[in-house]
Parts: sequence; C-alpha cells; structure tokens
Amino acid sequence: MLELNSSHVKAVIEKAKAQWLEKTAEMMVNSVKQNTAVDTGKTRDGWLKIVSTGNDFAIVANPLENAVWEEFGTGEYALSGNGRKGGWVYKGKDGRFHYTRGKQPKRPFQRAYEKNRGEAVLLAEKIFKEVLK
Repeated sequence: MLELNSSHVKAVIEKAKAQWLEKTAEMMVNSVKQNTAVDTGKTRDGWLKIVSTGNDFAIVANPLENAVWEEFGTGEYALSGNGRKGGWVYKGKDGRFHYTRGKQPKRPFQRAYEKNRGEAVLLAEKIFKEVLK
C-alpha cells in the first residue's frame, strides 16, 4: 500500500521557510544597523523587520524619512540625479545656519543586501537540509 506523506512534507517545508525568512530578516536588520550613520541613533534604531510566513515575505524597513536620505542622498548628490542644485542654507540643531549642497548617499541597505545575499542562500540550504533529513 502506498502511503502519502504530502501534508507532512508540506508542513516541514513551511516550517523551514518560516525559519529562513525570520533568520534572514534578522540578519539584514543587524547588518543595515551596522551600516547606518549615527548622529542621534534614531535612524539606526529605526530599522525593523516584518515577517509574514503565511504570505511568504519578509520586509526590512525604516519608517524614518532620514533613512531614505541616507540610502539615496539628497541635493546634488541624490542618486536619481533629480536633487536640488546649487545648495541651500538651513538652521541646525545648534541654532547656527549652515550651507549644504546635500547629503551623499551612504547606501546602508544596499551594502547590507550585498553583504548578506550569499549568506542568505547558504542559510536556506542549511535549514532545508536539516528539516528534510
């Protein structure tokens, strides 16, 4: 008699997938935090992960506007090339006025992705091998 174990196999694969999503998202959060410039620490500490194993996705994001500026730059340094040209003056936290041409992109998320991409693949291989023994 042929025994069908497809429901058990599916459950094991779902468990492995959930474990991989969680660990990979955590790895990315830790890495992008290390790459984020620190002035007040708000942007660095704003990185978070949302894992939806039922929908097969993980999100690593930062709700702060400054995270976008850190990633893509502003003004003349904006990666898209459409930033404000010619510079501008702003009043800093110190109460003094400062002139700037913008903020250079530091790419903390992109650098974290590039650093962890290969490790995420190896992690998937390891987790799936363990649960499918």
